[in-house]
Amino acid sequence: MHYTTGRMDGTAPGGPQTRTLLAGGLSYRIHSPLNIGGYWHQDPGGPGRPLRVRAMKTILGLILFVLTGAALAQAPVGNAEAAKSKISMCIGCHGIPGYKTVFPHVYRVPMITGQSPLYIVNALQAYKSGARQHPSMRGIAQGLSEQDIADLAAYYSTEHK
Repeated sequence: MHYTTGRMDGTAPGGPQTRTLLAGGLSYRIHSPLNIGGYWHQDPGGPGRPLRVRAMKTILGLILFVLTGAALAQAPVGNAEAAKSKISMCIGCHGIPGYKTVFPHVYRVPMITGQSPLYIVNALQAYKSGARQHPSMRGIAQGLSEQDIADLAAYYSTEHK
């Protein structure tokens, strides 16, 4: 269990202390450091708690902001011109309006022209990792580098717009 320790009344060391159970809002008050006896009561929150919570939320927000910025800075930038030499593996299915395939079952192949680059990147990465299941797409995606994926996303998101 996780407990936090704080002063209920702001007294000097040796005064009443509270150990708060985070779930349920109940606390156990210890009458003195040498006495194990105590009683359960509703947690009033303590005078310093809102400031600590705000400080923790601020710190966590800053950490998230820094990590997100680092992840976005490492993403390759797509080049639509460079993708023109890579689209031959896509146009056989995705370049034919209304095309249906029979492997592994009959379904309509989606058109990817005009899709958002984020959607294309996420879909190809999911096929590459195996999170999305389709044998042909998985085989194609596994042969693509991160730069290839970014280039294809740039090409298909800007073509015919």
